Amino acid sequence: MRFLVLASSALLFLAQPALGQSLPGGAGSLSESYQDWQVRCVSTRQGPRCAMSQMQVDPKTRKRIMTIELRADGGKATGALIAPFGLALARGITLKIDDKGGETSLVFSTCVPAGCVVPLDLDAGLTKSLASGEVLTVVVTANDTQQPLSIAISLKGFASAWARLGELSEQAR
Repeated sequence: MRFLVLASSALLFLAQPALGQSLPGGAGSLSESYQDWQVRCVSTRQGPRCAMSQMQVDPKTRKRIMTIELRADGGKATGALIAPFGLALARGITLKIDDKGGETSLVFSTCVPAGCVVPLDLDAGLTKSLASGEVLTVVVTANDTQQPLSIAISLKGFASAWARLGELSEQAR
């Protein structure tokens, strides 16, 4: 699958800013790529707001399949996953990293024009597993067939993007 840059309007975007700080070099915005992940920041009057994200697009239809956005919140990651319409929302989603056996179940909070939102609040241990993993598998259930669907999210570049997000968050304090 082809990975594209996240449009900032796709999610309820970004971290709580620190007051009075700016981006490196006084820039108004920052956009960096780390393999399959993007790190984006914007300067606001209250300070920089930064997040890392990945969007998957169907190569044939060029329609967005899924978007994940994370921001640093201490040692953990918070953010959101935007899933496509047509899912059995009551069943939620399951996250699996590689074939390590552990699973995390999460619930949908709402649907917006961009898709259905799953809030993410990932502890430091899960975030560390993402940084050392290769693939995050998101398992959802199709509403029409009630069959599970697996969507693979590449973790290539996650560790570097997460480290950079941490640096930017520290600079903003």
